[in-house]
Amino acid sequence: MNKGDLHKKDDFKVPEKYFEGFENRLFEKIHDLEHSIPKKEGFKVPEKYFESFEENLFRKYNTPETSKVIRLKKYKSYYYIVTGIAASLVLFLMIRFFTPTDQLNFATLEHEEIENYLYANESSLNAYDIVQEFNDMELKEISLTDEILEEDDELIDYLNENTNAYDELIEDN
Repeated sequence: MNKGDLHKKDDFKVPEKYFEGFENRLFEKIHDLEHSIPKKEGFKVPEKYFESFEENLFRKYNTPETSKVIRLKKYKSYYYIVTGIAASLVLFLMIRFFTPTDQLNFATLEHEEIENYLYANESSLNAYDIVQEFNDMELKEISLTDEILEEDDELIDYLNENTNAYDELIEDN
């Protein structure tokens, strides 16, 4: 499709001699319709209605209507305050008495939890870090066996089987 030819094409055509006699035909149709229009009006308006319409309108809408004011009862606001205080008191008591007050300490931890913690954080603690914190004299003065009670034989056996000796750690570094 050539864009240059678009404006040359006429799609709207009027028949020949259409506008000759158009006025006469229009008036004939209007004359025929005049007989079909009823002479009597369909709507009736009271006499002098539009003369007093503006006055009636302003009189009707300019008068302020007094609406009934419903006052809130004073005890309702006190009721809400007392209810809020009671709810916060109940919430405080529930938190106070229904939360466990067991303090966590080393004795309440299970051995598996301690092992899991040490395995999980093993990468953050190594022998080099320990050696840097203590010098040779302090490490030799520390004796873990003095603090371990005799009834902890299982702990001593576990440490002997699963850990390197202190002397080996020093020699490696």
